[in-house]
Amino acid sequence: GKFIGSFQALKHPTVDAFIDYQKSRSLLYAAAFSFAKQGEGEVTTRMAKAQATTAASFAADRSIQFHGGFGFTYDCDAQLYRRRAIWGASQFGDAHFHKQKLADLIP
Repeated sequence: GKFIGSFQALKHPTVDAFIDYQKSRSLLYAAAFSFAKQGEGEVTTRMAKAQATTAASFAADRSIQFHGGFGFTYDCDAQLYRRRAIWGASQFGDAHFHKQKLADLIP
């Protein structure tokens, strides 16, 4: 009979996942805006990919954790989002790869 948001164990990771999502969204808009600019486009695109990969992975992991043992089964869609996050990270480099490339761009 309680609201799900009343439990701190669920509330705090959910807020963290939402904040990561908002950061990813902002970086995506910045990447889209500066994509054609010489020098800036690569930096913002790599930042957006690294943040989005991390955010998707964290949100998918928390979703499985919130569902408990049921989250790992094929009956729950949480495992589908985790698989999608893993697949998305493997496409065009994961967060670690893009952070290394960003470090190389620093003079």
